[in-house]
Amino acid sequence: QFINFPIHLWTSKTEKVEEPVEDEKKEDTPKDGETDDDVKVEDEDDEKPKTKMVDKTVWDWEIMNDNKPIWLRSPKEVEDADYNQFYKSFSKDSDDPLAHVHFTAEGEVT
Repeated sequence: QFINFPIHLWTSKTEKVEEPVEDEKKEDTPKDGETDDDVKVEDEDDEKPKTKMVDKTVWDWEIMNDNKPIWLRSPKEVEDADYNQFYKSFSKDSDDPLAHVHFTAEGEVT
């Protein structure tokens, strides 16, 4: 979980997108008893494009390890939820830890 180089995963997401509905074009020929002016007025009212909601699958790279390791951050920046998440990922336990201690040390550990 806490590796220094970025790990990318190719993931898909489903988004709802508005797409215009393609209707058959109406002919501009006047019907019996109508004049050319009546047909033009009807066309001006239909200027709003009709749209419908369509599910679209989008593929993109997602960074999996965007969190900085807890032991490299200062104790003031780390919240209890971060400690609990780290404990659960490290120990594979579903319960919260009983306590946590955050300290810093200098030098190499061998």
